[in-house]
Amino acid sequence: SIAFFYSIYATIVGIPTIIDVTVLLIIFVLIGKTLKAYFRYKLSLSIKGNVNAKVRKIINNEEKLVDVSEVNVSDVIILKNGDQIPVDGIIDEGVVEVNESVITGEPLPVKKDKGDALISGSTIVSGYAKLYVTRSGENAYISQIAKSIREAQAIKVPIQNLVDRVSSIFVPVILIASFISFLVWHFALGKSTYFALLFSIAVLASACPCALGLATPMAVVATINKAVKKGIIIRNGEILGNLKNVDTIVFDLTGTLTEGKISIKSYKEFRKDALKYVASIESFSNHPIAKAISELSKEKKKVDEFEEFVGEGVYGRIKDDIVIISKKEFIKQNCEMKENEDGDIFV
Repeated sequence: SIAFFYSIYATIVGIPTIIDVTVLLIIFVLIGKTLKAYFRYKLSLSIKGNVNAKVRKIINNEEKLVDVSEVNVSDVIILKNGDQIPVDGIIDEGVVEVNESVITGEPLPVKKDKGDALISGSTIVSGYAKLYVTRSGENAYISQIAKSIREAQAIKVPIQNLVDRVSSIFVPVILIASFISFLVWHFALGKSTYFALLFSIAVLASACPCALGLATPMAVVATINKAVKKGIIIRNGEILGNLKNVDTIVFDLTGTLTEGKISIKSYKEFRKDALKYVASIESFSNHPIAKAISELSKEKKKVDEFEEFVGEGVYGRIKDDIVIISKKEFIKQNCEMKENEDGDIFV
């Protein structure tokens, strides 16, 4: 402000200005605030993840694509394979497998049938369902999580309180030092007002506590953002300041200690090229076990038919060969198995 008002005065009376100092100081402060806003934006994206901006809503018995903001309680929306659930609700029709790791930490999908509840933030792994909406917008689970994380950003960590206390003392000292600098250069050393003011502002700029005020909040937001990306939700920013004192961590969910990705440790082929057939069929499924099996073989065959049985397994046909991948009980109940039939593969 001093540099700005002096520059206005200097422009009027026709002496050298220091408007460039004002501009640079404003730029530095704006860069800091922009970075802070950017980290908050990235955090918002991390929390929301891939929640669909558009949803299939049933209006007058017709399926229409609308913004998720237009979905209200008592509406019915359609969920399909790969959708991330944007609202909370109860399955009105259909069967789906849902990845609820955002809630439970467990990587394996859970089968949900009519009457079961679905929570926003979860992902449809397979199946089709009509969902009766019970909570939407800011009341949905994923929105509540986002709100709690935003509130965590607003809570000052202990180090930030220390920074504020230091700044409350530091700022008056800087102002006094800047004023003394002006007096010494102008009156004691006989320099011009322009020259003395330049040194006075230099003291203010070099000792400005703006960096202290911006650095701590930015560090908190960046840390929370990093944690969210790794599946860790921090509800209280004060925890960050206390982590240095933690020597023991207790986990109550086994799923939270995994990477959430299944891998096959060993397998055995009872028929030549059976793995290629199975991997080819499984490549059409989003189930984590299917993805793990699919990665076992880089060479894939052309699949002529594919069908997924929600929560049970998959069926596929490659030329004249039929492949069924499922539980033993499901195969026994639904498949006619012949001992000498070489054309079919059951896994």
